[in-house]
Amino acid sequence: MIKCKGYTLIEVLVSMVIFSILITLAVSSYRYFFSATASKNSQAHALSLLSQRKIINTSIKALEPYYYVDYDNKSRLFFLGEKERLSFVSYNPSYLNEPLTISTLFLAESGNELYYCEQALGTISLMNYRFRERDCLEKKLYLKGENIRFSYFSWKNALELDSYFSEYLNVNVKPKPQWRSQYDSAETLALPLYIKISTSNALGLLPNEFMFEVPQELPIAKRDKHGFAG
Repeated sequence: MIKCKGYTLIEVLVSMVIFSILITLAVSSYRYFFSATASKNSQAHALSLLSQRKIINTSIKALEPYYYVDYDNKSRLFFLGEKERLSFVSYNPSYLNEPLTISTLFLAESGNELYYCEQALGTISLMNYRFRERDCLEKKLYLKGENIRFSYFSWKNALELDSYFSEYLNVNVKPKPQWRSQYDSAETLALPLYIKISTSNALGLLPNEFMFEVPQELPIAKRDKHGFAG
């Protein structure tokens, strides 16, 4: 008669311990793999966004004075800055194959994403211009963050700018530019000196605050410039 030999309790316990160790190692490796993959994907996304932002920055830095004629045949300077969006004419578009574009940085409804859009100059009237997201055929993500806001270091108007360069005013009474949350060059006839983008928690290799310097026109050059329709 053949006797069937089973496993002892000790053998079963040892097997369970070994199996548990193998499972633990497998789960740890699985988690590490996906954690490393997610980290690489996150870094790749941040670098991709950084590259895209550099391209867009070339358009922002190419901002120059652009004049158009309004309904009253008066020359107006186009630059519209608000807390949540900024529109200007760029002489170096990033994406559209056009010589000039109306470029806009605008805040999404979530308030945590800033996008960039280009529209061909001439397709939209500059008089009483207001940006509408539905008119943007393609938008590019510029940055992610919290409490993103624009502000503008600027003169009150062109008269203040002229007064600053005037040889007839005493130094003590010369005006000074200030930070403003809104700025419309159609009314002031002067561009801001700096554009500041601030956020309480910037994501994607960015500081919480950075600025762009805007090219300026001296008063004499402004007076000699002729407006033309946009």
